[in-house]
Formats: sequence, structure tokens, C-alpha cells
Amino acid sequence: MKIVVRSIGPLRQVLGGAQMEVFLDEGATVKTLLRRLAEERGADFARYLDWLCETERSADSAGRPPKAYAPLRILVRGRDVFPSDCDRIQLSEGDEVLVFTPLAGG
Repeated sequence: MKIVVRSIGPLRQVLGGAQMEVFLDEGATVKTLLRRLAEERGADFARYLDWLCETERSADSAGRPPKAYAPLRILVRGRDVFPSDCDRIQLSEGDEVLVFTPLAGG
């Protein structure tokens, strides 16, 4: 099935553009998609996943995820995906997934 991955901010460069298509098997989850992106885009993207979807890891004393390069936000069909749900949310043909790091400004 075809999934459209969109990105903004620093991940736009890491993923090679603002939008890309990824083909996955039926029944694939958000976690499956993220691992595929890490395989295809290498260490530059994989470092964002050091903590995401890994519920067995605990935060440090300041509440930060371990080994996190930067927090990663994911929206599927316009809805937030929490790290604990990455392996439960199944993707469907034509889904749009937005992957980004939180942005701040003034």
C-alpha cells in the first residue's frame, strides 16, 4: 500500500524533501513506517527514533527520553500519534503521515 509521508522543519532535509511516497505491506503500523524510513534514510533519520516507540526505555531525571536527538511528532490522518501507540495504529492505503520536530519561534 502507498503511504504519503510529509515533513516540515529540519526533517524535510533529512527525509529528502517535503513529501515522499513509501510502499508498505497491508497491516503495517506507524512503527513499521518509521523503521522503514530509518532503513532508507540512514543514521540522519534513525537518530530521531532512538526513543520513539520504545516503551521499555525510561526518561532521565529531567524527564527527557534517553538518547533523543530531538522530540519527534507524528500525525496520521491529522491526529497525534503517541509513542505508546506506534505499534498499534495501522496505516491504510493513501494515508498521509506528517513527521516533524516541534518548532518554536516568536
